[in-house]
Amino acid sequence: MSGRRLAVTVFDAILQNSIEQFSANCANDEENSALRATRDSPRVFVLSLAVRSRYVLDSQKLHTAIKAQLPAGTPKTPVIRFIQARKPLFCDDDGTHVKARLSGLAGNLIYRKDMVLDFEFDPNGNLLASTEQEFLTFL
Repeated sequence: MSGRRLAVTVFDAILQNSIEQFSANCANDEENSALRATRDSPRVFVLSLAVRSRYVLDSQKLHTAIKAQLPAGTPKTPVIRFIQARKPLFCDDDGTHVKARLSGLAGNLIYRKDMVLDFEFDPNGNLLASTEQEFLTFL
């Protein structure tokens, strides 16, 4: 066998070996990709919980927080702090009424939810009552 033929034969053997290794690596990549998808699913779940807790406006939790933290007779300043802590789109103080609009996503993440809060105060600045209105808009 000549030197040139020997070099071609060795090259063909190396090429064939590389192709077999590449095929085996591709099969491993498919398996690894399935494993990564399984391994990454808790991360996706945690991410969706983080998005949900950050952007979803939960009217039931808000109602519960208002009733627990702002009972009748609460001065106006804590009410305004309560509203500002929730980053409203607007907050309007008319003297005997404080109105605010909160916006976020509905629980199903398909609708935008707006809530209008209206707090009524007596002439001394103490809370008399509060009302909540909820509006859903399709995204």
